Amino acid sequence: MIGARMRSFVRRIGAAAGAVLFYVRRASTGNRGESKDRALLRFSEQAEQHFCFLQNKGFRCVRHDPTFVRFESQSLFVNLYHGRKSFELGLELGRLGSSENAFPMWHLLKAAAAPGAEKYLDYVARTPVAVENGLRRLAALFRGHVLEILSDPQLFRILDRQRSDEVERLERDVKLEQVRQALAVAWNSRDFDQVVRLLDPVKCELAPSELKKLQYARKRAQ
Repeated sequence: MIGARMRSFVRRIGAAAGAVLFYVRRASTGNRGESKDRALLRFSEQAEQHFCFLQNKGFRCVRHDPTFVRFESQSLFVNLYHGRKSFELGLELGRLGSSENAFPMWHLLKAAAAPGAEKYLDYVARTPVAVENGLRRLAALFRGHVLEILSDPQLFRILDRQRSDEVERLERDVKLEQVRQALAVAWNSRDFDQVVRLLDPVKCELAPSELKKLQYARKRAQ
């Protein structure tokens, strides 16, 4: 089984105002007095209001539901959503077409070389105040970093490359996690031949302590 950090990374695959990004925390302020009626949270109204600047870029709102708002231009779409179970405020960008491949906000921030893009997490909002605050900050990030790169003809090539790189990274991390679990068994049973077989193919990605184990196992392997 993969660890909690890996599960978080997998979810991201399944996937600003000023120089500092707004880092979202799971326990966000303004979430007291949670509302169970999603319409009362006024997500769609607030989303249209805070992202009205998209109209100046040729977008128009084509759908607004209690948990989902969509803007479209002639070639692009922007999806804004409020997770039905997670209550996370999220944004996706993609190209219109038969196969709509959407890219999440953190991919867009990374493509824009925004400071701290790798640490971005979706904002959790369970009250009208939290929804308004979260959408205001999300809009500021988008306007401050992403809006200017929408006209870049290389944007989606960059986004596709980022996604491929993340998939490759995920595969390496999953493999390393599996190797480390098998290593614990082999090391505890003093099966040094198995330790060498496990660690040698991934030696370039090992921690110093693991490299020491590999060196020790090589000396004692039959």
